[in-house]
Amino acid sequence: MKSIIGAVIGDVVGSIYETYEYQTKQIDLSHRLSIFKKDKDIFESDMSFTDDSVLTCAIADAILHGQTYESKLREFGLKEENLGLDIYGRSRFGANFLKWLHGGGNDSFGNGCAMRVSPIGYAYDSLEETLKQAEISCKCTHDNVDAINMTKAVVGAIFLARNKKDKNQIKEFCLEYISTLDFNLEKLQKTYLFDASAIGSVPQAIYCFLISTDFVDTLKNSISIGGDSDTIACIACSIAGAYFGVPNKLALEVQRFIPSEYMNIINAFDEKYCK
Repeated sequence: MKSIIGAVIGDVVGSIYETYEYQTKQIDLSHRLSIFKKDKDIFESDMSFTDDSVLTCAIADAILHGQTYESKLREFGLKEENLGLDIYGRSRFGANFLKWLHGGGNDSFGNGCAMRVSPIGYAYDSLEETLKQAEISCKCTHDNVDAINMTKAVVGAIFLARNKKDKNQIKEFCLEYISTLDFNLEKLQKTYLFDASAIGSVPQAIYCFLISTDFVDTLKNSISIGGDSDTIACIACSIAGAYFGVPNKLALEVQRFIPSEYMNIINAFDEKYCK
């Protein structure tokens, strides 16, 4: 099944690894790969949806109801913030998003736009309109050329993937916005460190999709390099969900981590745009 829930799966699975990597400031590949042992499930009880899933749903809800991206980002952001950390687990927002939410500037160069853009990749009938809408969604919080370009690369990859373009075509498109996608997985696993900037994390996420063999392999690759794991996995799996489809088993299992109001948005969006 093709669904924006692919992004949510990446976010949830990546949540405990992002926290570990950020808090320990060290590389532990065995920890990153522990989730993929054959004798255990992918999902663990201490995983959580994060701001990546919240704001993905905000974009989807804006599209469903014909409202502006900015208004929905504010609505969902304020609602989650008011719930409090004890209720919403790891859905804490980045400092720049919180600054914007409370009247600050929109000049962030982070990866927050790229992580939430997947609904736009499904909702429009042309690549041109898809890219235009992605830029609009980005500028309200991330009016920065790198953030905009990285977001366009992601949303274009999703659009092309859902329209059955192959990986070479997707890579060629992404290179219009990204200087290189020629990484080495083993090197990234050993040397890549936490980087929440768009230009320092989106290319790596796209690479993890490009070298993958299926959805779960994309998830494994994106977790294995460490860094901002929930967002890297969210981005990579948003493309993989459009290209490979999302395994039904994972789509069902992740629902226990997602509030019903957000699952209702995901289901309504999928029903309208992801058939």
